[in-house]
Amino acid sequence: MKHIFLSTTVAVGTLLFSGLATAGTLTLKLTDLEVNNGDIRIAVYDSEDTFSKKPAHVLGAASTTESVTVTLNDLPAGEYAVMLYQDSNGNEDLDSNLLGIPTEPWGASLNGTQVFGPPKWKHVMFVVPEEGTQITIALR
Repeated sequence: MKHIFLSTTVAVGTLLFSGLATAGTLTLKLTDLEVNNGDIRIAVYDSEDTFSKKPAHVLGAASTTESVTVTLNDLPAGEYAVMLYQDSNGNEDLDSNLLGIPTEPWGASLNGTQVFGPPKWKHVMFVVPEEGTQITIALR
């Protein structure tokens, strides 16, 4: 009986810890910030269906230097995209002009761009492996 209990405990423990092994760390290095000109607002998306609609994670960072590093821990391995902007006027919106062109600094994973409109998923999607990854995003 003792042996069955120990075997069951080890099996359950292995399943629990194997689930944790699939979580990695995403490190974002953000560059070209306007120092002390508003907080950085970061949206991390985990699917094409929710891209630009409903972020899986929302983060923020102060713009006290020209570059800042932000870390998101325990992120399951998979496909992701990051969009961010520097909220220069503190209104919690990415402001744009009459043509829809952003008037505040913004950036996207893979430094993705689009000629007209926001970047598409295929231009900003990257893979976070189990061991995690680091990407650099330059604001424009």
